[in-house]
Amino acid sequence: MNTNKQRNRAWNVLGTEPTTQSVTLEDEAPQMSAAEIIEILEYLPNFDGKTVLDLGAGIGRFTVRFAEKAKLVTAVDFCRGFHEKNQENSRPFKNVICYCSDVLTWNYPSEKFDLVFSNWLMMYMDNSEVSVFLSKIYLCLKPGGIAFFRESCRCPARGEKLSIDDLGSSVKDIISVTKYREPEFYRDSFADAALAAPISEGNIKLYETRFDNKNQFYWLLKKQ
Repeated sequence: MNTNKQRNRAWNVLGTEPTTQSVTLEDEAPQMSAAEIIEILEYLPNFDGKTVLDLGAGIGRFTVRFAEKAKLVTAVDFCRGFHEKNQENSRPFKNVICYCSDVLTWNYPSEKFDLVFSNWLMMYMDNSEVSVFLSKIYLCLKPGGIAFFRESCRCPARGEKLSIDDLGSSVKDIISVTKYREPEFYRDSFADAALAAPISEGNIKLYETRFDNKNQFYWLLKKQ
């Protein structure tokens, strides 16, 4: 089976039960998610009154947090189950628009967003798709806009402790086609897309503490 079809089918199966666990592929997600969200939000610039694009938004773990302060939040995810759960979760907010679409084919508006947020997304793309994806992000960012990226590099989020034999079939299908690249690949890709050198970069400390994994990388970049 084509790897993209395998990946998409597996996500749609997981989307039939849209939970924090199914969207993060993490058994301990209910316990870890709140701390992870708090940590990642600390790395972001102030988005009060800003326009935010949440790509691969899933069930809206970050969408609703953006909506508390942002002027407008646009959330995009291709998985129907996750998309519908995000619509439900974000319904109390009048400043959220959700689209059920692949981030590679969604119609990106030009220079609309102050902040573009991408969490665990490029690792599910092949190299050519990453290039297309970053070019679209460059297009939709306002001059001076900020892009945030977080990816699993070198190994899964649980580090080398993960045993694929213990996973369900849909999660196995996703993990088997996931690309745990060296962080240098992403740095080079940002440069090729004409995104500026990172304002900041580092690793997610929660995963370092919990799983001794220093390879959950994030980057914050500013469009010139």
